Amino acid sequence: MLTPPRPVDEDARLATLESMEILGTPREERFDRVVRLTARLLGVRQAALSFIGEDVEWFKSGHGWTAKEVPRKDSLGAHAILGTGVFVVEDLKKDPRFEDHPLVDGPQGIRFYAAVPLRAPDGGHVGVLSVMDPKPTPMGPDDLRALQEAGLLAEDELEARDRPRRGRGDRPARHASETALYGSLLHAVPAPLAAVDHDGRIRFLNDAWREAARAGDLIDPDDAVGRDLVRRLASVQGVHGKECRLLAEAAQDILAGRRQDYRLDHRRGEDGAERAYRMVVTPADLSGSAGALLVREDRTEAEQRRQWEKALVDAGLELEDLRGLERYRRHVLGDLAKQINTPITPIRLQLHLLRAGRLGPVAPRQAKALETVARNVDRWADLTQDVLDLLGRAPSGEAASDTDLRRLAEETVAAYRTAALQAGIDLVGPRHGEALPVRCGPESVRQAVAEFLETALEASGAGDRIEVDAHHEGEEAVIEVRHGGGGLDQEAMARLFDAEPGRVLREGGLAMARCRRLVEAQGGRVWAETEGPGRGAVFGLVLPMRRPLGTTGAGRPEGSGPAGEEPDA
Repeated sequence: MLTPPRPVDEDARLATLESMEILGTPREERFDRVVRLTARLLGVRQAALSFIGEDVEWFKSGHGWTAKEVPRKDSLGAHAILGTGVFVVEDLKKDPRFEDHPLVDGPQGIRFYAAVPLRAPDGGHVGVLSVMDPKPTPMGPDDLRALQEAGLLAEDELEARDRPRRGRGDRPARHASETALYGSLLHAVPAPLAAVDHDGRIRFLNDAWREAARAGDLIDPDDAVGRDLVRRLASVQGVHGKECRLLAEAAQDILAGRRQDYRLDHRRGEDGAERAYRMVVTPADLSGSAGALLVREDRTEAEQRRQWEKALVDAGLELEDLRGLERYRRHVLGDLAKQINTPITPIRLQLHLLRAGRLGPVAPRQAKALETVARNVDRWADLTQDVLDLLGRAPSGEAASDTDLRRLAEETVAAYRTAALQAGIDLVGPRHGEALPVRCGPESVRQAVAEFLETALEASGAGDRIEVDAHHEGEEAVIEVRHGGGGLDQEAMARLFDAEPGRVLREGGLAMARCRRLVEAQGGRVWAETEGPGRGAVFGLVLPMRRPLGTTGAGRPEGSGPAGEEPDA
């Protein structure tokens, strides 16, 4: 059974929960009403509203649920508070994380569980509204939306209950929501990462760090947070003592403003199983206060490639061998670009939704923190793109493969459904149909479609509709993204794909100009059109099909807008 980890803002979260003075209190009709309504809306046997304390999950209200509390190590709600959306396990028995969970085989005998985290007025996740059932239960988009809306009702009741006490002025200012936001962003970094405050104490360790710690490779996270990392590094003895002391000195200089960054290459492991690492220490703004980030990059494969290249050159291999090596290099760089860009895109979209207030009200201090986060994410994206450009990765560096463009569109839409649900936007994917076989770099095309979707989501509001279509026109495969939200004027739309390299739509993600380069590198083209501001827009891309499907529809002329209805077969 998977034991739930502690949230990054655990201390502030527990302090907020204690200040609410709700643990151990009698049942209240305001919460019972929400729980009953939730069970009926979703057609389940059981529903509950609970709060996650330091050692237990305590149930304030329940419908068909009799337990008063469960140990936190057995708490499913403790998993749900770690995210921002709906936490769903459609069949606990078939999920390897929970197949031996005591609630599955115990007196309650539940198989299905879903929960949405409940935010306190200051934004911290203090509890969950959950639904359960003795039988496995699938959840569709309408069910997810219903549970989210029920969660908002529960939060309204929490706010109403807490308002008189907050009026007495006994709530100290807290940074719970800001800390949680930073934690969600840093968790997306694939390399082990630690954040320290201006005193050198550990504020945060991401998931990659925890995985490395379980392998005995880094500091154990269970006794690390809150400790003085700089002092701990300075005290390390033995074979790695020197490198740790150098890191400690560099961190002290960075925190004192005496240097900008530091890099240290070192090795770990025995001969034959050594791995090459690079430790990077860089300054960071942590929720408005100065601090630093320590990142460990695994450079073993990069170093091995350099050794292979040198060995090939030293051996005097033929030009064709070197060309094969270059194709391999481009493939590796294409994969690296995917790993870097994958977390950046949803992070930027979630930031936009947060800053626009579409996920709930944003207090002035939170708005300032979000602005800082957005600025740092943009710097991160620009830096990584500059590095890729410096390494010589052309947009077409990704290896081409046979790809079903319809399925690619469906998968990309699926990745944005949660964000659309959170914003109250109806996101409709392509209709079912025959495959659209193309030969392309799938991640390059996926990035372009993702940019279209992000731009459409940013321009749309609650109640709007976004439609994604995938079809063929003669020997060409087409993806169109259509939205009815705000649009640019005709002149601005005509220049949309002509931005200078490096310019980005800061609220949307990757530059539209880069989308054009990505698609054109695959032998395709892009377009965009609108009827004017506030009247929506259509973004599209065209790729040559790997084989014709037997239709005779004419292809779109170069530079023209989208075609009309697909001709009948």
